[in-house]
Amino acid sequence: MTPPQNWSDQLLGNRYEIRKLLGKNTGRRTFLAEDRLHSQPVVVKLLLFGEAFSWADLRLFQREAAVLKSLNHGAIPAYLDDFEVDRADCQGFALVQTYVAAPSLAAQVRQGRSFSEADLQAMAAQLLDILTYLHQQSPPLIHRDLKPSNILLTKQKASATPDSTLGDLYLVDFGSVQGASAPALGTITVVGTYGYMPPEQFGGRAVPASDLYSLGATLIYLATGQHPSELPQQSMRLQFEPSARHLSPGFRHWLRGLIEPDLDQRPATAALARDTLQALNQGGLAPPQMQNVRRPMMVRHSEGLDILLPALGFRLRRPGAWLNLLWIAIAFTIGSGVISTPFSMVAALLMALAWPLGITVFLVGLPLSIAFGAWAAAQLSQAFSPTLLWQTRLLVSPRQIQVDREMAIAPFLRHRLWQCPTDTITAIGIHPNQKLLWLDTYSHCFQLTQRHFPFSREELLWLGRCLSQELGLPLQALPAPKH
Repeated sequence: MTPPQNWSDQLLGNRYEIRKLLGKNTGRRTFLAEDRLHSQPVVVKLLLFGEAFSWADLRLFQREAAVLKSLNHGAIPAYLDDFEVDRADCQGFALVQTYVAAPSLAAQVRQGRSFSEADLQAMAAQLLDILTYLHQQSPPLIHRDLKPSNILLTKQKASATPDSTLGDLYLVDFGSVQGASAPALGTITVVGTYGYMPPEQFGGRAVPASDLYSLGATLIYLATGQHPSELPQQSMRLQFEPSARHLSPGFRHWLRGLIEPDLDQRPATAALARDTLQALNQGGLAPPQMQNVRRPMMVRHSEGLDILLPALGFRLRRPGAWLNLLWIAIAFTIGSGVISTPFSMVAALLMALAWPLGITVFLVGLPLSIAFGAWAAAQLSQAFSPTLLWQTRLLVSPRQIQVDREMAIAPFLRHRLWQCPTDTITAIGIHPNQKLLWLDTYSHCFQLTQRHFPFSREELLWLGRCLSQELGLPLQALPAPKH
């Protein structure tokens, strides 16, 4: 029994007239058809009984029909009908759904369309709403095959909203759907698409968080144009960051959380992932308003943040200020004397012989001695009282964090404390007791301590919250990790 090669204008179920073939797999066909009873376009999915047929395929097909019959969500094609097909040229089982006139995300990418970060976040929000609905069913329903070809995107939203011009998303193809509490029957059948499947799904186990991994892999494909299976991996983690540097650090960190191979490190529910994304977007572009924060200064520019922790200067009421001032005076005197003494002796000798030349030597030696004395005083202050004349500057951009030490009266005199790429930062925290701020990467922990800036608790929290909001990482109040 060979199914017809041309299905156009053929009638199925005495009601659905086929218009064109939408998709074809072994033993399966998907058609656009017209419902003669209601004169509307519909989708007909047909499972053919033939050499490639298996009873597992039939169980999945019937499960899809039963699931769609129980769902009522605007972003999921609605169940309309199902029936057996018994014709002379083919036999099988048919499922009828509402038709959505929209191309898939995969098709749009192939046509050259690209998506901004705002588009990706809007997609994530819509898909998380759909997954929240599915996972809140009893038992929770797991799609198990969420990928760009199973997501349709309309050209415009059904109801315009001022915050996004992205169209409406629809999640289709529930042929792999499974209830979270469904027991394994007989041999485990692995369903899904390589690259979009989390590790636990390869073992036949799927939980609601498995769909979140597929969502993260889908968004990464849309952001980079590369299939997840083509991206390099390290410790089973997709290394997508080098191809997604145009995304903000916070959004990249959120995506990393979705594709964590360890279930314990992944958001447990779609609702939690949605709340985290909303919190990321609501993180202020303005600095957090904290009380008793007078010294740190922050300027936002086109590439990120410029945070200045200024020098304390000569505040004589501070403990030890008089002693620091004495040390600076001694260092200046010694440093200037090292230069001025030989110049003075030479100038005195020359003035006895040719006074204009002696005056010239003296005038040359005076600024040199002052400059060398200032340099000596600055070096001593850097060693014994680093916040007296030196300020700390943090430059935060989507590419890296750079921390420099500058002399307050001569900012061009600076040296680099440390720098690290923002996409390698995995955690940020403060230690209120030790009064330090730390940034942890995969291999190193970078720190700002009291030696760089004598934080008050309020200032330490202010700085931590600024960096937390900019990087999109939660602020932890823990000791710095050791590598």
